[in-house]
Amino acid sequence: PSSPAASQNLTLADVMLKLNGMDMSMNNKLDGVLEEVADIKGKFGMMQEEVGELRREVDSLRQENQQLKDYRDALWNKVEGLEKKTDDLEGRSKRNNLIFYGMDKQQGETNASCELRLQDLCTDRLELSETVEFDRVHRISNKPNSPLIARCSNYKDKVKILKAKNKLKGSNIFVGEDYSQSVRETRKKLNATMKTMRSEGKNVTMVFDHLFCEGKRLYLAEDGESVVERG
Repeated sequence: PSSPAASQNLTLADVMLKLNGMDMSMNNKLDGVLEEVADIKGKFGMMQEEVGELRREVDSLRQENQQLKDYRDALWNKVEGLEKKTDDLEGRSKRNNLIFYGMDKQQGETNASCELRLQDLCTDRLELSETVEFDRVHRISNKPNSPLIARCSNYKDKVKILKAKNKLKGSNIFVGEDYSQSVRETRKKLNATMKTMRSEGKNVTMVFDHLFCEGKRLYLAEDGESVVERG
């Protein structure tokens, strides 16, 4: 039979073996953890590279987007500039034009007969001393009540007719200026504002594309509804 000392030595040996086994197991696990950490670091590094690449792509897209915006703005400015030039040219081409409303169409009338009617109107109703010459006179459309559009040969004659148009009060005839499409739209909107201001007791008149009120020039604002003062 084994002695007590031998039993104690075996037990210590077993304990040492177990400790050694545990130590090896811990080392293996630690090695595994370190490998996982290294793997995670590697993947994280790859993710950082991917994130960096994505950031560079986003920055590139932002730059391209800004370039497109700048190009769009440049095109828009060119379009606005061309529209203004076109409107200015149209306005200049209509500078000597007048529109006569309320002159009913006569049977068998021609452009020449319409011109004679307008010359008689200027002499008899408007009481202009000199005969007004027109480059051309014609109906705006084929409708029976279509206005007559006339181009004065001399701009001064146009001014004389406009100054004397109040003499047509009480008749069905009205004389107005020929404006471009954009100016007509502006005047239409300003007309509503002018009526509102007059109902408030203000003395307002419309001059071309703006209102004149109490020494102030009021133009249509960008919202297309309100008016703003300009010099």
